[in-house]
Amino acid sequence: MKRILFIAVIIAIAGAGAYLVYQSFSGSKKPPGTEEVSDDAIKVSKDGENFSLEEIKNPASVDYGVRIYPGAKPDSNEKLSSNVQVNNQSFIVGSFTTSDSLNKVVSFYKKQLGSEAVVSEFKDRESVCQVISKSGENLLIRICSEDNVTKFSIINARNQE
Repeated sequence: MKRILFIAVIIAIAGAGAYLVYQSFSGSKKPPGTEEVSDDAIKVSKDGENFSLEEIKNPASVDYGVRIYPGAKPDSNEKLSSNVQVNNQSFIVGSFTTSDSLNKVVSFYKKQLGSEAVVSEFKDRESVCQVISKSGENLLIRICSEDNVTKFSIINARNQE
């Protein structure tokens, strides 16, 4: 269920971005939107719709709504940690790695989220992954183990009203 929610969020973000890009190239008679692109951010605004994606330079300093696993390091692909905004919805994503086992990381987050933690397991290519979320909160933690490294992403959706 939570995997479906995660996939739906990603599809919604991609769909909103694709729609804004399509509208900017469709040749419609509407007034043009604005676009800003830099090495660490993309911002598009058109017809009252807004989309932005901004790289988080120091993912360990961000409040994700849960503590970052002790000793974890930001993923070497820094572009994985970002702040995505679609209209009034914000998605904060932080990606990290640790040499500790998947089970140890899962236990840490289950303990943080308490008895309402929901854990789902699935295979992603050759990796076994687990997704942890908490009922009623827009928080998702995806944890995978591959090549003796545990990689995890914390995703927190927030309304910006």
